[in-house]
Amino acid sequence: MVDCRVNGLARPLFIYALINDDRVRDATIGIAHFEREGLDFYFVGIFEDQTEINRGVLARFTDVCDQQFSSLSTSSDRIITFLHNALSGSFPSRRLESPEQNEEKNS
Repeated sequence: MVDCRVNGLARPLFIYALINDDRVRDATIGIAHFEREGLDFYFVGIFEDQTEINRGVLARFTDVCDQQFSSLSTSSDRIITFLHNALSGSFPSRRLESPEQNEEKNS
């Protein structure tokens, strides 16, 4: 489940509000599904408190997410700047793709 979808950009933005391990797992599965379908979105995770998330769950999420903010309360200025830039069409560069993803694109 995506918490917020921002359309009207060159690459739509999916924002996930992450409050516990279950939400992070669900977001990881959702993002992986979108990638397998070949959808071109920019994925952002905003944690209530990233230190509360299981390390393994967090590691898998980190592999698929484009941008993360570790704490809503302490990252609010960075989140606002990121969203302002995103809405202006200025995304940071996309994360590196795996060799498998590159092979699929070249096939």
